[in-house]
Amino acid sequence: MILDELGYVPFDRVGADLLFTFVTRIYEQRSLIVTTNLPFQRWSEVFQDATAAAAVIDRVVHHSTILQTEGKSYRLQAAEAAQLSADGSATSPL
Repeated sequence: MILDELGYVPFDRVGADLLFTFVTRIYEQRSLIVTTNLPFQRWSEVFQDATAAAAVIDRVVHHSTILQTEGKSYRLQAAEAAQLSADGSATSPL
């Protein structure tokens, strides 16, 4: 299962509870990939509960490999390159 861009779209309490239940049910049963730009400290915003967030984090990081990337996203780089080629300027408005 892949949870792409966790935290990009906010959840209401019911949605957060459903996501918590989903992660709990697939824990150690299925592979899970999570992409997010939020550090673990901010996952309580997604789950609207620090205890639920800690429980999900515990399950997600158990048996996991965490890959952290830094720098500009490929979409941002492409947008900047397109802007530069469109106006020929050396500076980007982004």
